[in-house]
Formats: sequence, structure tokens, C-alpha cells
Amino acid sequence: MTKADSVSRKLEKFSRKTSIFLSPAIGKNFSFCEANAFTFIANFSPGLRCVTKCLKPRQPTKMIYHDQIHSADQALVHLAFHCSLKDGQLQKEELDFLSSTFVSKGLNKELSIKNEMEHYQSYKSAIKDESDYLHFLVETIHPENKLALFAFCAEIICRDNNISISEEVLLNKIASLLYIKDAENLTIQNLITEMNEVERRNAF
Repeated sequence: MTKADSVSRKLEKFSRKTSIFLSPAIGKNFSFCEANAFTFIANFSPGLRCVTKCLKPRQPTKMIYHDQIHSADQALVHLAFHCSLKDGQLQKEELDFLSSTFVSKGLNKELSIKNEMEHYQSYKSAIKDESDYLHFLVETIHPENKLALFAFCAEIICRDNNISISEEVLLNKIASLLYIKDAENLTIQNLITEMNEVERRNAF
């Protein structure tokens, strides 16, 4: 028996015992010593099968909001609600900004903001992982202009000129999902704060 035949038989034995298939093409690249190593691993195949089973990717858990949000417009509205209510209350300034923004951005006219707010409030307390929730919203929106979407969220939060720690954390999470750099994040927040101040004072 040649060394090549010996290598092939050892790899066949490994595949048979571990249920991990190694094609002949791959087997040709193994040396005799490497084949011996695979034979050694095969002797511990029950443990190996257990490990490979544990390493299978975890299936994402379906959350209630997956059944409530089906379009980019809905996801944008729910993201806006989440930003607005992060501090526990919806300020008049934030509500006015949302209303004017939804109209100016040509949001689906068949979308009822009142119904969407009810949907949001129905699952809000069930959000276990905010990062997963935000990832779902951003993925559904699928923005081409990521800076603009971040600025939209930042303007909602900065509208009352008072950013809480939880709101700052929220903005950082959104920035991370949108691949916004720290410098860009800070610049956008400073710009919005100054623009709000100019609007309030009606002067630069």
C-alpha cells in the first residue's frame, strides 16, 4: 500500500466516524502525518460531534415587532417613536417636528401615525434587546443616505435641547449600526444643537 493510499483510507475513516466529509481533492493535500492527526481526532468523534453541534449558528428569536413592521416607512416611523419616547415622554417640539417631517418626506399617506403609535406601544415593553430592535429597523429601512438618517434621529432627540444619558446611548447605538464615525456623530449633534438655538433666538 502506498502512502497516498494510506492517507486516503485514514481520511475515509475520519469522515465515516465523524460524519464530516472530506473530498478526495482535499485529501490529496494532506501529508501522512496530517492524516494520522485526523485519525486521532476521529477517536474522539462523539465529543467532536457535540462541539460542532453547539457551534451551529443560533436562530434569531422572532419578536412581536416582526409582525407589526413590514415596510421601510413603518420602520422609519417606529424608529422616530423610539427616539422620541426614549426619555419617557413625547415633547410638543418633538411631535411637531415628527408631523412636519413625515409630511415633507412623502410618507405613505395610507399609513396611520395614530395606529402605528398604538402598535409601537403594544410591543415597546417587550423589547428585550434594544440593539437587535434597532438593527431590525435599520435593516428594514435599508438607507442609502446613512448620515441623513442619523441626523433625523439626532434632531428628534435634540429637539428639546436636553439629551439624557439613555438618549446619548441610543444615538451611539444608531451611529454604530449606520457606521457613523465618532467625529461625524459629534459634528451632527453640535450642528443640530446650534441650528435649534438659532431657530429659537431667530438670530445667528
